[in-house]
Amino acid sequence: MRRREGDVPPAIGDVRRARARRRAEIDTGDATADDALERPDGPSQPVVGVAPVDVGMGTRRSVPEDPVTGRTACVVGLGHTTRPAPPARARRGTSAALASPRASRCPVPPAAAAPVRDGRRAAPGRLSVAGRGRRGGGRPAVVRAASSIGPLELEPDPRRRGGRTLLIDGLVHGYVDLDDPAHLEVDYVARIGAALEVLVPRGAAARVLHLGGGAFSLPRFLAATRPQVEQTVVERSAAIVRLAEQHLRLRRTDRLRVVVADAARAVRRFEDGAFDLVLGDAFVGTETPDALTGAFADEVRRLLAPGGRYLWNVVDQPPWPVAAAELAALQERFAHVTAFGGREVVRGRHAGNLLLLASATPLPLDALARRIAGGAHPAELLAAGRLAALADGAG
Repeated sequence: MRRREGDVPPAIGDVRRARARRRAEIDTGDATADDALERPDGPSQPVVGVAPVDVGMGTRRSVPEDPVTGRTACVVGLGHTTRPAPPARARRGTSAALASPRASRCPVPPAAAAPVRDGRRAAPGRLSVAGRGRRGGGRPAVVRAASSIGPLELEPDPRRRGGRTLLIDGLVHGYVDLDDPAHLEVDYVARIGAALEVLVPRGAAARVLHLGGGAFSLPRFLAATRPQVEQTVVERSAAIVRLAEQHLRLRRTDRLRVVVADAARAVRRFEDGAFDLVLGDAFVGTETPDALTGAFADEVRRLLAPGGRYLWNVVDQPPWPVAAAELAALQERFAHVTAFGGREVVRGRHAGNLLLLASATPLPLDALARRIAGGAHPAELLAAGRLAALADGAG
């Protein structure tokens, strides 16, 4: 059964509290045993490319009741899909789940728990495969790994041959389709893809910086549809990059670099005016790391070339405290700011993803509004009056 966009339980405090300790640790940017940081200017910087395939992000799955508790189980995620949700198996000791745009009251897997396989926990950064995998046309195996940001799982989608869902600590953080370069599964990612048709026209040269890699959906989308674009992806978790290299067909190319580093630190080493577009989609659980909010926009402004744009994904709910703070910070630093998203979110009726767009030069608002209005996940711009009210904290 599909829900309307944003039709989720309103409270998100349970997830925030469950991840407070982990967020504080990650925000420090300190390296760990399984996620050693590579500086963008260091001699051992990893360079990773893509095959001519694409992925999407996110999925929602309906599942049976938990056999122990009798309650409907769930996984929280960062967006919605249009297809009915496929069944999913629960990890040992936790419930299976449903993806939602923000968070719900459903049980959250223990933050420190590593994946379990035959009674043994996986070593940090080490991959394990559950099940026999595809044989004679069978379903591919679930792949699991441990990391400093939580257990990683890569689950096959039984309804799409090339579909893979990336879960981090039980949250849906990405969906990739290995066979379809144009397929962006989750709603807000599809809306970003639509906006890119205006912000990065096909055939035009551009330099794009991605803050957050995850399943590498948008880098693959751009590589497949705009091979001339030069991309740099900053992803904090080396374990996620290894997972993508081994199971999502990443390979080296001179037009797609992946820098394993904390984004707040990595951007300091890029030159002024190095990028035409900075695209931010970095989360710890369901929240943006504090180091990438507020005054971080000063660093982004420095990185942008003349006419460059900053596109930032925010997850929030009424009365919109996160979106209000971010909009106010952007308006202090950029002359032109707008926001767009699903209609129910833009009109303040439901929680979900709000996409903020800022630039020192006028934005192509008419072209953008026309482009995002269509497709499987239509969106609209925030009206000027609501944008001003939100930035003022009026919600």
